[in-house]
Parts: sequence; structure tokens; C-alpha cells
Amino acid sequence: AALARGARGGARGRGPREEEALLVLRPRTARQAATAAAKEGGQIWDELDEDEDDDVFLTDKTAVTDTSKTGGGMLDNFAEGADFQKAKIFAATRTMAVAPWSEDVKPKPVFAVSDSTGNVARRLALAAFRQFGPAEKADVQIQQAVNSEDGVREVVHNAACLAPKKALAIEKSGAMLVYTLASQKLAALLADESHKQGVPCINALEPVLLSMERRFGLQRCVDVSSGRTQVAGFESEGLTVFAVSDNTGESAYEMVVAALKQFPGCGVESVTVCPEVKTLEEVNHIVQEAVSFDSLIIFTFASPGLSRYMRQQCERAKMPYADVFQPVVIAFERYLNYPPVGVTGGHDLQDTDSARLRWQRRPLPA
Repeated sequence: AALARGARGGARGRGPREEEALLVLRPRTARQAATAAAKEGGQIWDELDEDEDDDVFLTDKTAVTDTSKTGGGMLDNFAEGADFQKAKIFAATRTMAVAPWSEDVKPKPVFAVSDSTGNVARRLALAAFRQFGPAEKADVQIQQAVNSEDGVREVVHNAACLAPKKALAIEKSGAMLVYTLASQKLAALLADESHKQGVPCINALEPVLLSMERRFGLQRCVDVSSGRTQVAGFESEGLTVFAVSDNTGESAYEMVVAALKQFPGCGVESVTVCPEVKTLEEVNHIVQEAVSFDSLIIFTFASPGLSRYMRQQCERAKMPYADVFQPVVIAFERYLNYPPVGVTGGHDLQDTDSARLRWQRRPLPA
């Protein structure tokens, strides 16, 4: 599903065939759909106080968490305890693809921003892009060691400079920023500067850090020495964190390790990696195991349905969790104006040996 841009420019850049392939929910139609779908929720639109002609999907009030509380750049529909009525509004303002088309995604520049090496942000950005096109087409650039306000402003400025000439800030057409900054202050500054300069951004690490703060009862320690020293401190309690994925689990694992560096002495001894999770039964089992260990779950699912089910089960079990992947995919969807495939591995296509397929050629019944 592509981003619904409303009457101001939804048809810009699309040909007649693509127009026929898209069913666009305009803001007024979306308002009616969401109101009908959420009668039990009361006057939800009035509470949000949105203008009748605004594109609800783009507004910070419905989609992005308060930067002063979380560090900014987060989609609050994926946070623990997210409001179901706002989630319905979020869904009603999307553009739904109802027919295939032959055009491939057009790559745009992405900055992987980090206060460390940037490898974790880059891996996550590449994994997200594969939901839209092959990784070799991705334009992901690492911006490492961004650990000062001047560094943040420089990165945002460089991203804004890549916007087309005469583009307005509201169009958010600068290079996209996928960032993993431990400092809430720097993360909030990046989100604020990005908003001012028309740069799309997504805070990939903050949901993990917030879930760990809630689970450990500790505040993050941004100024840490070395990973070796921190791991030694984790061994006192023997706790584990679950890193779950429908693929290899490397992105989830690396996000957990990066976040744990901010919590020396929290008692975590290991990371339980659960790769290639494909079924609801597996999700149920993982949640049950995490509950028995009094742990938390960090997960990266390409499937929106599997991701939603995991969040649902964690909410029911009162299990701290962080959905790392889906918010990034949605941010890419808005930025690229192109629908994701929503399957494991995305466009990372491999040659298939027909001998390994479980095809059957059956004769017709007599």
C-alpha cells in the first residue's frame, strides 16, 4: 500500500494505468470509514481535532510519538498499549493496492545514522528495502559516530540537501534517516530538525530501549565504555532476552546487543534467538517461554499479520516487547511511495531447485 497524499498531490507522478490500479481513500472518505468502523470509540476524530482537508496519515498527532517523552521518530501504533481506535484511523487513511503493475520501485537515498559504527542501522535499512526491491538497488549510506548536536544537525542538513529543487519541507523529500541513537536528547533533536527541514526519519532503536527500561527498571546509560565490560556485568543474574524473526534473526539479535550496551549490570547473560518463525503456534510458544523466564521479546517480522499477532499475545501476557521491523517498513512505504511484499526475505530472490519443491502432478479423476 502506498501513502495516501490526499488531494494536494496524490496523482502526481502516476500514469493512467497506475491510477486505475489504486483505490485511494481520500481524507474525507477515510474520516467516514474510520468513524463507521469505530462507533464504540466515541468522537475520535473530534478528539484529534484534525482539519477536514488534512492528510491524516502524515500528521504527527496520530502517527508519531511525542518526541519529548520518547526521543522522537516513533510510530506510536506499534508501542506497548497502543490505542486501538487510533490504529483504525491509521488504517483507514492508507491507500490500498488492488491490482498489480509492472513498474519497479525507484530507489531513493537512505542514511543509516548511528552514534557507533552504523552497521546495525544499515542492516535494518537494507532488510526493509528488500520488501520493496532487490538489495543491490538500495542506496544506503552509513553516517557513523553521530554523538553531538552539531553532528545531528550536519546529518539532517546533508539529507535535506538531497531533496529535489523547489521541494517544500512538508513534502518530506530529503534523504530518509534510519537512526539508532542511544541518547534521547540527540534522537529528539534529530526528529525535530528533520521535521523542520523536510527529512523523513524513523527511530529504530528507541522501541527496544524503552522496552528494556520498563523490564529492567533501569535508565539507559548512554556513556558506556566497552562491550566486553558490559557483558561481564550481565552475568550476575543469568537473564535472557528473546530475539525473534521470520528470517535469520540477525537483525533482531544485533538490535538487542546494541541496546543492551546501554544497560550495564542489568543481569542479562544471553540472547535467545528464535529464527524462521512462521506460524501462530510458534509465536504462542515463544511468548509462553518468555513469560516463564520473566523476559522480554524483540522481534522482526516481514509479515504484518504475524507481527500483529505477536503484539497481541504480548499485550495479553503483559510481556514487554518491541516491534523493530514493521515501523521501519511503513516508513519506507511512505518514503518510496511503493507497497511492500510483506514476505520473509522480500526481493532477496534465490534460485529454486525444482527437485526440492513439493509439487505434484495428479491425473484428473475418471
